[in-house]
Amino acid sequence: MTPAIPQLPLALGNARSTGFDALIGVDAGLRSRLESIACLAVRTHVCVTGATGSGKTHVLMAMAAHARCEGVSAAYVSALGLRGALTHVLPMQRANQLVCIDHLDAALGSAEDEEALFHFHNAMTDAGANIVYAMAKPVQETMFSLADLRSRLAQCEQVVMRTLDDEGRARMLHNAAIARGMDMDDAAVQWMLRRFDRDATALMAAMEVIDHATLAAHRRVTIPFLRDVFPEQSGV
Repeated sequence: MTPAIPQLPLALGNARSTGFDALIGVDAGLRSRLESIACLAVRTHVCVTGATGSGKTHVLMAMAAHARCEGVSAAYVSALGLRGALTHVLPMQRANQLVCIDHLDAALGSAEDEEALFHFHNAMTDAGANIVYAMAKPVQETMFSLADLRSRLAQCEQVVMRTLDDEGRARMLHNAAIARGMDMDDAAVQWMLRRFDRDATALMAAMEVIDHATLAAHRRVTIPFLRDVFPEQSGV
């Protein structure tokens, strides 16, 4: 039975909330380069690396969102939960012009998956399409079963994401609020930083919850409002 393919998150439909404007840690030069790759103005593959919470997933989503806005067919696929299944999943993505493969680490060590990735990489290259990979460690520090796959990934453009400090996380939350049209004060941002896991993924997931809550309640984002939305965090 062919496994279900993780689809591009619905939040990607709002390019402002998952786009480059809400992303911290990508300077103007790198952003321009990634946007060019996403819309196929540059034909190349990219490998994004960095610790958990450094923003790798956001980069992939931003590139996919930008591609779609420019009329480029794009897909986001997470390798989490797909170990042993990439032989079935990847061929169905070949019609896309940009494919973003997140959590690549989850597939490494499986000879079958690595061979599927190798053939997919070659097929997309021949088709003039672009691939963006995301994994935790740089290629040279990662164990592969297939040397040829390691060689292909080593030839990709390498982008290293750094874990944000508190100032960077605060700017990320402010940018995300602005992108969603939310009025969020500084005290509310600091409250979130004290009470939530400080990795980018967890904070952006919380922002999605807040976004829906503000639309329903028609309230600005303040500490009392956050306490209502996240009562389990109020006593932390």
